[in-house]
Amino acid sequence: MSIDALQRIELLSPADYVDALKRIEPTERQLEMLCVHLAAPDHTVTARHLALALGFANWNAANLHYGKFARKLCGEMNVAPATNLAVLVEFFKSPSS
Repeated sequence: MSIDALQRIELLSPADYVDALKRIEPTERQLEMLCVHLAAPDHTVTARHLALALGFANWNAANLHYGKFARKLCGEMNVAPATNLAVLVEFFKSPSS
């Protein structure tokens, strides 16, 4: 019985990630994105926070660049999920807008 990609991701060790990162040779910008992500509370970051921290024009740009980086890393580790993942969001304006 084969395990699915999400289960395989859970089985990866820190050394697996380090090895894959060495092989894909991330750009300075990609390393900056990782640093911001890892420095965030609970290692949880929004695309808006990434955009502000890295000087992207907007959250779409941060999401695009981080997504490309994630696909490259998943491809190198052969763990790209074959499932469609959905995220529920609610868009709103902040009271200060």
